[in-house]
Amino acid sequence: MQSGSVGALVMVDVLHHLPKPLQFLAEAGRVLHPGGRLVMIEPWITAPSYLLYRYFHHEDCSLAVDVRRPFGEPGKRAFDGMQLFRSSS
Repeated sequence: MQSGSVGALVMVDVLHHLPKPLQFLAEAGRVLHPGGRLVMIEPWITAPSYLLYRYFHHEDCSLAVDVRRPFGEPGKRAFDGMQLFRSSS
């Protein structure tokens, strides 16, 4: 896709599934035209919702994520959230 060729990107419940979120954001910035918009709706993890996501949701939920490290560890299923993979530090 050409640089500056997209007016808007809209994503719902997607970012935490991307294997390289920082690479995606850089690419989104490249393809959006000046003044373009990136709109994302993601789950908001609060103390009460953490309990629901952690114990009752099909995706694992951990707040210890290093977004600089690519995801995609062996055994990851396609629809697992990226919260599954904890920081190595």
